[in-house]
Amino acid sequence: MIGSDLRRLVSASILVGVVGCPIVAFAQNATIAESLFQEGKKLMEAGKYAEACPKLAESNRLDPGAGALTALALCHKAEGKTASAWSEFKEVVSLARRDNRKDREQVAQDNINELEPKLSRLRVDVSPMAVSQNVEVRIDSSVITRAAFGVSVPVDPGPHRIVATAPGKKPWETSVTIDAERDDKKIEVPALEDAPVAPPPPVMSGDAGSTQPENRGSTQKTIGYALGGVGIIGIGGGAVFGVQAISKSNESDDLCGNPCSNAEGLKANEDARSLATVSNIVIGVGAAALIGGAVLILTAPSSSSSPTAAKRTGALANGLRFSF
Repeated sequence: MIGSDLRRLVSASILVGVVGCPIVAFAQNATIAESLFQEGKKLMEAGKYAEACPKLAESNRLDPGAGALTALALCHKAEGKTASAWSEFKEVVSLARRDNRKDREQVAQDNINELEPKLSRLRVDVSPMAVSQNVEVRIDSSVITRAAFGVSVPVDPGPHRIVATAPGKKPWETSVTIDAERDDKKIEVPALEDAPVAPPPPVMSGDAGSTQPENRGSTQKTIGYALGGVGIIGIGGGAVFGVQAISKSNESDDLCGNPCSNAEGLKANEDARSLATVSNIVIGVGAAALIGGAVLILTAPSSSSSPTAAKRTGALANGLRFSF
């Protein structure tokens, strides 16, 4: 009973932890969001929009809602970021309709109607060649989708950086400054140039050039020793099977006459034959691995290898290959 009660207590604790942690985190986010919201409103009232807007944006991120988003849109409008404010007011309209808040919807719609004629726009045209290069275009940190290529989109007034990138190509970039009201500018993204191919590392002479043969030789020797080790293990394993085969053969001889009519003796004789076959196969594979390892070790280039030495090791490898 005690064990059962303990299991129930642990299960309940786990359940409280699993359910409770997200609730606590949500409550903490909501508390922080409210503090940021109140501080943002105070800064707005003081006309410190550059300080207020980031706080309101973080408040809305932590605890999204039409109220926080409305305050953020009003802050961006006062800051002169007309495109950001216009986009946020449009989102407020959707949220207000969902919540059946006609008053909030009307405020947002009035601001949209006021801002829309003042919006400045930027159009990014991308050449067909650049499109075929799978180019990605960004305005500041925002990616422009292909559907928006050649479309005039609202942007905030001020300087903007346009960057185009594509695999294997040099990045292309330019900048443009958008006027406060009803500006309409266009940028053309050309085909991107190929990125330079890194040259191969130079072949060093003298002592420095000995590094590559030394590395190759070291690797080849390592493989050779490993293969030789496998061969030795294989031969040892084959020998074990051979000893077992001899033991079974002796057992068969003890149980059988001539001809053999004892069932156990016949079984021992059959086992001896099977073990002998396995022994021959394993020893053969082990011997081949041992010979292969020896060839790799003997033919591995050293740091002092010269063309003449390479020819000698090649000839040795051929000789070993034909000998075996």
